[in-house]
Amino acid sequence: MLAHNKCPFLYSYGEGGQLVYENTFIYMLDGKDKEQTQIRELRNVTNKFMIKELEPETSYIDSMYLLAELKSGKKVKLQVVDNPALQKNDGKYLITNKGDSVGIEFESLPK
Repeated sequence: MLAHNKCPFLYSYGEGGQLVYENTFIYMLDGKDKEQTQIRELRNVTNKFMIKELEPETSYIDSMYLLAELKSGKKVKLQVVDNPALQKNDGKYLITNKGDSVGIEFESLPK
């Protein structure tokens, strides 16, 4: 995930469709010069998430992917399927402001 500013919140969708808080997913980044990739461990195994901007700030998110480790130990990189702005690191940002919520869906998890 590449972005700048502070911390939108990431929620996953539980089995019953309820939102499950995962984590902030942009941490300690408050300017373009600090743009970097950050990794967060998730609690819920799913490919559907919600980004919520709850604080008075603007976040710029260039790309996201889900890195899943399979039972075999193999790691697979799953791409965003429903938001072109997040599919590659190309300077085309998803911009969120206080009060925004954005649903994100990744490729299906391998069986």
